[in-house]
Formats: sequence, structure tokens, C-alpha cells
Amino acid sequence: MIWSNLGVVLGVVAGGGLLAECGDGGSAASGPEIRQPESLEVSASARRPPRHFGPPVMGWNSWNTFGCSINESLIKQVADVLVSSGMRDAGYEYVSLDDCWMQNRDEDGTILANPTTFPSGMKALAEYVHGKGLKLGLYSTNYTLTCAGRSTKNPRPWLVGSLGHEEQDAATYASWGIDYLKYDNCDGPHDSFVAMHDAIERIAAKTGKRIYLDLHYVTRPDAFLHTPDGWRATALGNAARIASDIKNDWTSVARIIDTARIAAPAYNLPWFHNDMDALEVGRGVLTAEEDRSHVSIWAIMSAPLIAGNDIRTQSAETLALLTNPEVIAIDQDASNFGASEIATANAPAETHILAKPLKEPGARAVALLNEGTAPAAMAVRFADLGLDEAESVLVRDVWARQDVGSFHSSYTTTVPPHGTTLLRIVGKEPVFEGIVPLGSVHWAHATSNRIDTATGISNVAIDRAPPSPVTPPPPPASMSIAGVKYAKGFGILGAPTQLAWRTNRRCSTFTSYVGVDDGSKAWGAVSFEVWGDGRQLYDSGIMQHGNPAKHITVDIRDVSMLRLIVVGRTGGEINDLIGRSGGSSVFDGSDWAEPQLKCHSR
Repeated sequence: MIWSNLGVVLGVVAGGGLLAECGDGGSAASGPEIRQPESLEVSASARRPPRHFGPPVMGWNSWNTFGCSINESLIKQVADVLVSSGMRDAGYEYVSLDDCWMQNRDEDGTILANPTTFPSGMKALAEYVHGKGLKLGLYSTNYTLTCAGRSTKNPRPWLVGSLGHEEQDAATYASWGIDYLKYDNCDGPHDSFVAMHDAIERIAAKTGKRIYLDLHYVTRPDAFLHTPDGWRATALGNAARIASDIKNDWTSVARIIDTARIAAPAYNLPWFHNDMDALEVGRGVLTAEEDRSHVSIWAIMSAPLIAGNDIRTQSAETLALLTNPEVIAIDQDASNFGASEIATANAPAETHILAKPLKEPGARAVALLNEGTAPAAMAVRFADLGLDEAESVLVRDVWARQDVGSFHSSYTTTVPPHGTTLLRIVGKEPVFEGIVPLGSVHWAHATSNRIDTATGISNVAIDRAPPSPVTPPPPPASMSIAGVKYAKGFGILGAPTQLAWRTNRRCSTFTSYVGVDDGSKAWGAVSFEVWGDGRQLYDSGIMQHGNPAKHITVDIRDVSMLRLIVVGRTGGEINDLIGRSGGSSVFDGSDWAEPQLKCHSR
């Protein structure tokens, strides 16, 4: 359990991205000769990646229900119902055609829509959809054929992909008015993802037309647990899939939930979202509780909400499930955190508490998930959320859309089998004053990609070197960067990892020494990033084993939520599909040493 006083070595449940306190609070120890670290001043005007899209997208996709059986009439009917049902006004704005809309290329190589199923063409269809106040999406792949086209059971060579035609296809899609591209991996090369991204960027720069790019199977998470990989996906797309295709059963939904809660939250950024696939709700197989869990976890993970049912015939219950405004607000919250798992001592393995901070000060979204087959009593401690447990805390049931009441210390409820209780909790957060060592105060949020760490090993240590990836771990060591030892800070076992604190514009600067820990693998490669309210304030660039520490001072006067991120970078060992340093077996040990805030006095 994560304790507010940071005084206990934390237990870890399987799958959680968790932290451990392992310090004796000592000062810098004697050791090798100290080298003067590099000093770097950074202001709020530092480089910030462009933010072309905001919250995770919402819409509808054809594949789950219709597969290849799509046509112009169907898509127009779906667009009509999105408007008439109120789904568009609730936020569902993308109408996305999946595989099988295309038929070969012309003599110039231009991709063609199937003239039988889409007789008016894609440009006319886009105009119809746009006329409804909606946006149109298409599907393509990084191979010469689509995944349906290269099927060995039913090969369809006219279903062409974009490999070798990325620039041409991107230009065609833009000329048609396409707003969204689902770019699948049908075992083509990674270079095609890069080529499509670059083509879309060039077209946007030239014409102003920007296409949302959702990458699929960038890292094959079935083979690699770090998903999506090493932030390369975050540099290429606006979203990336984290698991293989969803199926219309609870086993499949639970598999994706488990993939998400283990690794995905560490990758959420203001412009990037983890795509957990289109929803299976309203398709007649999942129970009501499973449907609610399905939507609840997608929302608390800030995943795109893409309906996959036949909305033309959906029930009133399904419509209410998809359009609950308080659930949507959690998904669309501007802070864009993916929920992290809170470890609970002695809790059943099939129960999980997931939480994330919301933009409103003191507000948290909390999901109590029971993947088991029997009802489970579940409790969330407010201290584990970074809230003052001595103060009254307001608890609201999001699905019921009603306040449960005010509580102290914790809230307990019984969650049905395969069910989720989704809560909005509002309490009091710490108020920072003076010089604040960050290791001494509870975070608002902490997520990590545990990669393949064994159960029982945490990802972050406080006031110690990164935890060891072996069980049992050796005695903890002091943080050390290029021979210089540090007594305070965070030792990070595996990248990526995010830590966040609510500063509420009360602090002027953040300072820290950053670098790869001397105890890390020699080929580790990371970068350190500081973010404030969706703006990148600092990026260290690639740092590797043996590099002197950098001493950074970051202006955070206008920052409400401070986010510290360690990112895995290329430059070390290359051992996976898209070139992250390390691969699935290496831990890029790194340190935030002596991190502190300078804040106002009362």
C-alpha cells in the first residue's frame, strides 16, 4: 500500500506500477571524487511539442459489428443516428471506416474506394459526414495489403495497403477531407509508420489539413510488455494500440484491462493516448456489470471512446451507458492522466483499485474493479490518493450520478463480480510552502512501466538507488551519478515513469540533478522531462551511463500540476520492433536526485 508518510516499504500486487520507500534519510555519503555537474537554466518558454489534438477522441468504428460488410448507406445511417441520438453532442464525433473500403489503385497509383459499396466516393461521403457536424476516418496499413486483404483463408488482393505509397495516400486522404487514420500493422516495416507520420506532417504544414493518426500494433504488446514502446509511438502518432484486437467476451475485455493497468498509464501525454480498441458494449454478450466495467476502465485510463456496436438498433440502456456525462468527463479530463494502480496489502489478486487526479484541485477519479466471480468488499484509503485523511472527503458514485456522502480516512463498498464502482472523490491536498523536498511529500500521481519486473519489486525507490530487478533484491544502495552520491530523491528502475504533484501556482522553481544511476546497465539510455499543465518545460536529451549529472532549474510559476517523466530513448542497446533502448530485458536505471520545489509562504 502507498502510505502518505512514506515510511514503509511498499507491497506490490501483480501488474501495478508502484513505488517503494527505501531510505534512511542520510546525507550525501563519502565516496569517489565529486565532479561538478553540468548546470542548466530552463524557463517556461522552453521547447514544447505541438498540441494539435486535445482529449482522447470519441466516435464510432465499423469493424467490431460489421467487419468487411460496410457501404456508403450504412455509414450515412450511422452519421444520422450519431446526431439524432445525442451521441454527437455527448462527444462522439468521428465516424471511422475500418478495413475493406478500398479497391485497388489507378494507373497513377492513387488508391480507390470500392465503386460498388461507395459509389459516390470518399470525398462526397466526407462532405456528408462533415455536414452533420462530424468527422470521417479511414483505415490503412503499413503493408502492400490490408490485414483482411492478406488473409490466408480469404485473400482479397484488391484491399491494398499504403506501403510504398504513404505520401501519395496521405495526400489523397487530405484531398478527400479525411480527419482520422487508423494505421494498422499487418507485419509491414516500422519505416512505414515513420513515412506516414512524416507525410501527414508535411501536408499539414503545406495545407493546414491535419489528420489524427492512430497507430496499431507498434510494439506487439503480446510479445513486448513495454507498450507502446519507448515513446517512439508518442512521437509518431496521436494514439497507439496497446493490445491485440478486442473480442466480444469478458475474457478479451479483461485481458486488455490488465494490459492497460500494468503498463499503459506511464505513456499518457497531453497529445497522446493509449488506444484500448473499440468498445464491445451493446453487442449482446457482455453482462450489464461487464459493460459498465468496460466503459469505466476505458474512461479512467483516458483511452479513446469508440463505440463498436450497431448504434442504429441500440437499446436505451446502451445509449445511456455510452453517453453518461460524468463518465465521459473523467475520460476527457484535461489533465490526461492514465489511472495508476494502488497496491492494497492482502487484497485478492482479482481486485484492483485504479486512480488518477482530475484537473479540479483535490479531485480524483477512482475505479474499484472486481475481476473475480464473487462479490468483493473493497476499500480505498484517501491517504493513498494523496489526500488529507483527517479532512472530510466527498465521495460521488459516477454511474448513479449522485453523492454517496462525506467520509474520513477511507471509503468501503461491495463490488459485484466483473463489476466496477466508479467514483469521483474530492478532498484536500497538501499545500506546499518554502523549500519542499519532493521525497518528503505525497505525490498526486505516480505511474510506471514495470516492463518485466517480478511480482514484489517496485519501480521507484525514495532516497535510494533504483530497485533491483532480481528477487530477492540486494540491500539498497545510495543514488550515484558519474561517481557523485546523492542522499535524497527518486531512483527509477524502468522507463518510462511519471510522478506528479499539484503545485497550484504556489511554487516558483523546480530544481534537481538528473542522470543515469551508476548501478544501471551500461547501455541504458533515457531522457528526463519536466511538464507543467500540458506544456513541456524541460527535456534533458539522451543521457547514458557515465554521463555527468545535469543540474536543472525550471520556472514553474504558472504551473498547477507538475509532472516529472523519465523516458526510454534510443542510443543504447536496440532490441525490439521500433528501436527502443533496452528491449524487454533491460532496466534503464536513472535518478531524480535532490528534487525540490521553491514555494511561497502563506
